[in-house]
Amino acid sequence: MIKQNKNTYINYICVALLLGKPEQACMLEWTKILYIPTVALLLLVLTNDQHQLVFVFPADALIWINDYHYGIGYFLVVIWEIGCAFNAD
Repeated sequence: MIKQNKNTYINYICVALLLGKPEQACMLEWTKILYIPTVALLLLVLTNDQHQLVFVFPADALIWINDYHYGIGYFLVVIWEIGCAFNAD
């Protein structure tokens, strides 16, 4: 079996996105603004320990196994992902 690194999977995703499109296909200029909410939501998830807006953990628990609930940030991320999925080509 051939060992593949992480970059191989990223390449697979890029190829899959470009299948069936002309060789000169590229993103429209105005779609680059969509990076802003994407990066903001990514940072929201990655910094969850400071604000707990995505996953909310109880303050008195020493170990959090299944003792959490979803915050407003979680639902913002889900709505963004669903919106991107429905608007994808």
